[in-house]
Amino acid sequence: MKHTIALFAFLFTLGTTFGAELNIGTVDAQKVFENYWRTKEAQAGLKKEEAAATKKLETFQKGQVELQKQIEEQNKFIQSNPNLSEAQLQARIRQRTDNIRKYQEMAKAIAQYQQSTRKKISESWEKDRSSIITEVKSVIAAQAKKDGYNLVIDSGSGSVLGATPTVLFSDDTNDITTVVLEKLNASDPNKSKAPSNGN
Repeated sequence: MKHTIALFAFLFTLGTTFGAELNIGTVDAQKVFENYWRTKEAQAGLKKEEAAATKKLETFQKGQVELQKQIEEQNKFIQSNPNLSEAQLQARIRQRTDNIRKYQEMAKAIAQYQQSTRKKISESWEKDRSSIITEVKSVIAAQAKKDGYNLVIDSGSGSVLGATPTVLFSDDTNDITTVVLEKLNASDPNKSKAPSNGN
């Protein structure tokens, strides 16, 4: 509500200052962001990183499960063989202790791997996201200037640009979402070329 009131106050001030010269455009920044080829490429890369990390983690966890089984079998063997000599008993206990140590070290390594991987993937995504948003803002600003808008308001349902959408109504007459997306996606290296008509 505060954002809406602030916006109305800002628009009123601008209208008073510029009068009829105030031209307002709208753009669905969330739609632009989600449908930009760089966003899709970054998200696809993110999924690959997550899949690779999950596969590696499963390998670690499988080794941990095997160690757990060995420890349980060693416990069972010691408990079910009370007639072991002292030397045999101590040898079995040492083996079990060694496996317990390995299990604990592996558990610690898994936790560290999960933490470092989450951080790496998160930082990678935030870096890509920040770069994409900067480019999106730049293209929006350039298009707004070209179309003669003094102000462009985010009309989307998301808040990808860091502001809460405040447009309550728009007939889309001054909406630049489509043209902004076309300009951003014009640089898509994977974009299919138009089929030749033989000319």
